Amino acid sequence: MKLLPTLVTALAFTTSTASAWSVKFTGFTLKEGEETQRLKARGRGYGECVNLKDSYTQKTSFLVINTETRFHKDPKKLKVYTKRGCKGKKYTYEEGFYGVHPPTRFVSYRVTD
Repeated sequence: MKLLPTLVTALAFTTSTASAWSVKFTGFTLKEGEETQRLKARGRGYGECVNLKDSYTQKTSFLVINTETRFHKDPKKLKVYTKRGCKGKKYTYEEGFYGVHPPTRFVSYRVTD
């Protein structure tokens, strides 16, 4: 019977992660030997400003946005900013896959309804 608590925990984890919106930032580099950086973010709530990790230093060339959330109201848009604290130039995207032209250095974002 020790399997049952493990199974319940696994199912709860699967449900909670499957019900979250997600954003994937993909960096851009032309420098030889430099790896392309990728950053993933996800959550259930929205409206708060989130600063990207300081280790994500490349300009973003692609964005993938999935706004579907089960059991929660779906957010509608992703707003990304060129400065910390959701300041600077703002770009607004809806759900989908985007090539960012020209590649832009994003530093913070906000998921909104």
